[in-house]
Amino acid sequence: EDPDFPPEQRSFGLGRQSEKVVWQRIDKIIKKPVFVGGKIEPHDILQGRIGDCYFLSAIAGLAEKDHRIKSIFGSLEISPSGIYMARILYKGVFQEVVVDDYFPVSKYSQTIMGANPAKGEEIWVMVLEKCWAKLFGSY
Repeated sequence: EDPDFPPEQRSFGLGRQSEKVVWQRIDKIIKKPVFVGGKIEPHDILQGRIGDCYFLSAIAGLAEKDHRIKSIFGSLEISPSGIYMARILYKGVFQEVVVDDYFPVSKYSQTIMGANPAKGEEIWVMVLEKCWAKLFGSY
C-alpha cells in the first residue's frame, strides 16, 4: 500500500463522501490485466463515474501518437509487486509519481469508479489517472 496515497475514502475525494468505495487490487478487478495491449490509441480511454473528462481528453490527445504515452511510464508491463510509476509534468517540472495497484470500486455496484480498462484488460489509463489523482491528493 502507498502510505502517501492510501486506499481509503479520503483518497477518493473530499467532495464525494456520499459515494462509498472499496479499494481492490487490479487482479481482483480484472481477470487477466495487461498494461498495454498493443498500440495505445485514444479509444483506449473509457471514463468512469469520476468527472475528470478534462484529464482524460488531454491524455486522449497524447494517445494520438502512442510513443507519447509510452514514454510517460517506467515500465509497460504488469507489476507483480503492484507498483507503477509515471513521469508527469506538473507545474512546469517533471515528477516521478509512484502508485500502488489499489483502485476505487463502488461499494454497492462493484463498478470501477475511475477510468475503466479498455477492451476489458488494459490498465495504463487507470494507472495514469491514479498518478494524476495522487498529485492532487484525491480523485
